[in-house]
Amino acid sequence: MPNTPANTTSYFPRDFERELFTIAVSEKMLRAGQTLKAEFDLTLAMLKADTSAQWLLVIECGAATQDTAPATTGENLADLAWQALPLLSHRIILTAASCPARFGVSISRNAAGTAITASKLLYGQYEASGTAPDSPNFTLRARLIQLDTQDSVPGARGWAYFSFENAQAGIL
Repeated sequence: MPNTPANTTSYFPRDFERELFTIAVSEKMLRAGQTLKAEFDLTLAMLKADTSAQWLLVIECGAATQDTAPATTGENLADLAWQALPLLSHRIILTAASCPARFGVSISRNAAGTAITASKLLYGQYEASGTAPDSPNFTLRARLIQLDTQDSVPGARGWAYFSFENAQAGIL
């Protein structure tokens, strides 16, 4: 089934979406003055292919929602509502040459516990992220989405390869 991102006319096959990890975090885990780091090595390539391709790496943040009706409900998990903007969104071009790189996020809660900031790790270097979790209760997920081959290659053939290694998550 195709996937159409909002505000576009592009179609991407869902069969090529890959979830790399999902981590649930609570305010009891990420306490005031602490930082969560989630990092991993990712290697992508096109094997025996007659085209290059692209994948979009995203690390998204979401919040658990709860049903409130019929009243009075117990604590429950209705769904995960993902923020509109990811913490990290990065297009990676795949060629026959594989190139491993380190990606991830760092999420910090200030000493008073009143503010949360986020940084994204791209190719081993941290830089500011445009978004951060709304609260210290959140879920992180990393995915490869929107695989696309070159438009100029009709009937493109080959294998999209990915390797997800050395994944680490911890709170300091």
